[in-house]
Amino acid sequence: MFLPAEVLQEVFNYLDTGHNGLSTLFSCLLVSRDWCSNIVGTLWSKPFYYSNAFSKNPNSYKIIDTYLTCLDEETREDLRNNGVNLPVIFDKPLFNYEIYHKHLHYRTFISCVYLWVQEKSAPNDDNLSELIMKTLLKLFNNKSCKKLQRTLYIMPESNPMFYVQSVQGYLISNVNRIWVDLHVPRFFDLLAKNCKRVEHFGVLMKDVGRFNESGSIDVAKFITEQEALQSFQNIYLTSTQDVIDALKSQAHSLRCIEFICANFQGCYSLDGLAACHNLEILRFKKCYNITVDIISPLLEASFPKLINLSVIETDCDVLHRWAESLCLESDDDFQDERIQFDLNYVRELMLFNKMCHLCNESCIYPLTTACGHTFCKECIFYHLSIYDQCPLKHCRTELSNTKYLYEHPFERNDALISEKRKLDAEKRLLEEMPIYDGHLVFPKMTYTFNVTEMKYHLLIRSCLHSRYRNKFGMLLSSRCEYGTLMEIKQIDFNDERNIRFQAIATDRFKILSSGGTRDGFEIAKVQIIHDEPEEEGKIIDNQPH
Repeated sequence: MFLPAEVLQEVFNYLDTGHNGLSTLFSCLLVSRDWCSNIVGTLWSKPFYYSNAFSKNPNSYKIIDTYLTCLDEETREDLRNNGVNLPVIFDKPLFNYEIYHKHLHYRTFISCVYLWVQEKSAPNDDNLSELIMKTLLKLFNNKSCKKLQRTLYIMPESNPMFYVQSVQGYLISNVNRIWVDLHVPRFFDLLAKNCKRVEHFGVLMKDVGRFNESGSIDVAKFITEQEALQSFQNIYLTSTQDVIDALKSQAHSLRCIEFICANFQGCYSLDGLAACHNLEILRFKKCYNITVDIISPLLEASFPKLINLSVIETDCDVLHRWAESLCLESDDDFQDERIQFDLNYVRELMLFNKMCHLCNESCIYPLTTACGHTFCKECIFYHLSIYDQCPLKHCRTELSNTKYLYEHPFERNDALISEKRKLDAEKRLLEEMPIYDGHLVFPKMTYTFNVTEMKYHLLIRSCLHSRYRNKFGMLLSSRCEYGTLMEIKQIDFNDERNIRFQAIATDRFKILSSGGTRDGFEIAKVQIIHDEPEEEGKIIDNQPH
């Protein structure tokens, strides 16, 4: 069956779901000649978008080979004369791949060029890397059939100061989309010297604990330096007043503003936001500390071009009612690529190789707290059932309301990984069971304990270290062979010398061997004994035989 090109493009756009959809899109190349010619345009419209796929593929640099074959012979000869090792005889590509390029993602593009230079010539030859980058950027500019969107995602691990060195000005001078995930002193000042035509700006301030005002001031200065900013999106921005005031300088051009998990404490007015009369999209998601006084300028403002207004899980009822009264579309998944970042891509970058600081393993069902730290869902929920602060010592932000935890998309195999980790943890627990002695307990009953001895303080704290280690063994005395498994349900740290906790007795166990001591308390290898309930109505004969 023949499908028109327009229909095929709609199908391909539907299948284009970020990194997870890459293999599906590649399979479309093999369906037919017609499908192949249409899918090539989709795959090569943003070839450096798939950063995760590139990082896992040692041959990712070969995409540079493909683009170098698209150069005219005169340009290739110039490169050869300047030390670039290019073959004189080569196979011309089947397609003019450079004409499909619509979105240039600098982060992966630069990485691929450096990998190519290391593979083909002397390692760390910066002159060759710079020459190839300039040549390919010129190719993309001249040959792209549409205006090239230049996107720069700056993450902490990607050496952010590289982009703001004066010698790299040619790289980022024409960038029109910037997403920043860090706060480095003077970074935004240096970035603004080369980037003044940014149309789409996003900022995510995570892993910084109690985010100080200097970060917001730097973001605000960068906004005011732009000529015509069209969209501003932020996640975990604190001390927002400076940023709100800066938006007024871009009121003539701003089309989209989005606040996600933003803390408005200390903010006194949304007057700068109310001045942006050309807004088409306005969103508040999981924002808090918003008062009626703060939003009063917004309630009186007019937004004649507004087509999408969302107020989701935000702690101001008046703001919710105002949004409902305007009767506009409020779909959280509303997308307009012209004025928005691909937040799915941002989430993937946020969580790439992300470790949970509670279980020290890669995050599954990841949640990010209001202070910007990411943990496994089960880990952080278990922690918050006992404490009301961020687990990280350098942060300790109060997290009394789990409503403002940001839930990320999860992987398909997260459920399997979670179950495997539970089984592994239970196995380790049986090998190294912490032993508490001195009390007689019975299964299925709940007990309250006051702990004063330091060794048992350490035992209880070790049980709380991870979501699977909230269990310990109770013996009547250290000479007993059998004991009862206890599961901690509630705990209260009255002071440094006294811990009061509640635990339920679950199963009996038998000690197989001693494991010695750890921090003063005993550990042992145990075997769980599953007691079989007596049959109802069964008469127990106590007569001697």
